[in-house]
Amino acid sequence: RYRVPREGVSGIKEYAIRLLQRRIQFEEFWALRGVNFQVSSGEVFGVIGRNGAGKSTMLKVMARVLLPTRGRIVMQGHIAPLLELGGGFHTELTGRENIFL
Repeated sequence: RYRVPREGVSGIKEYAIRLLQRRIQFEEFWALRGVNFQVSSGEVFGVIGRNGAGKSTMLKVMARVLLPTRGRIVMQGHIAPLLELGGGFHTELTGRENIFL
């Protein structure tokens, strides 16, 4: 669960000024809600979704980089999460070509 500003700001300076002046209203944003899946031993899975959908947050919770605010995660064995944005992608190739690699 995160607190995010209701309206956008153009930069950190504007954000800080508006925060000090108490001119920023926040709302709660749940990055992960109602997520439930099972991966069997030996299986490989990927996560696809829009920006801000919670993909990285889910992997960080699975890797125990973040702790869940609510709920639980049950894991048996080890996982190898790829957390770096763009990690493993070749910028000179198309998205389709990267998938085939």
